[in-house]
Amino acid sequence: GFKENLEAVVYAPLIRKSDKPPNLFTIFKITPVDGQRLVRHQFNAIRNSEKKHYKTIESTVYFFGGKYSEEKILDKNYEMKLVIAVRDYYKNMGFDFAYIPHRGESDAKLNILISNNIHVKKINLPCEIFLLMSDELPERIASFYSTILSTLPLFLRFGAIDSFVIKRNQITDRHRYAIMKCYENLKDDGYVNIISLEGV
Repeated sequence: GFKENLEAVVYAPLIRKSDKPPNLFTIFKITPVDGQRLVRHQFNAIRNSEKKHYKTIESTVYFFGGKYSEEKILDKNYEMKLVIAVRDYYKNMGFDFAYIPHRGESDAKLNILISNNIHVKKINLPCEIFLLMSDELPERIASFYSTILSTLPLFLRFGAIDSFVIKRNQITDRHRYAIMKCYENLKDDGYVNIISLEGV
């Protein structure tokens, strides 16, 4: 069945035998440097496997969080302000908002979100596996710059995929360049809505 075959389907590209194994395995459209063997993972095994019909949870968005303050990428107060602003953005659209935390996010931070009436939906699997094994999918998915916005649409269908922009001057110096490159990659995907919120 679908669930029983899932693990083999996901990991098959990683266990192929080859005389010259790849030294870069990525979903992104990048050019390898001299001498580098690149394999671009497009989740073809999942896409070509047994098809499954999903029910759409209308007017619902799953927002995938991250360890932004935990990794000293953002100030925690600013991170909370951003997430609340995103929640309000969808609330004004009539959407239910569910925050899917990264496993490394602190309980203290999640409790702040809960105290601000944000629905925190904890899962115990990688997001891709969790959704593949679900019977229903949200109408939209969103995040700041998570790679989940690039991976999930390769094998699951959503009404929209949204990326919310973090202001450059709010990102700590050591992380700023890499994060701006993440936004460029999402823009290049061609199917992600890049959204800037007023006042945050």
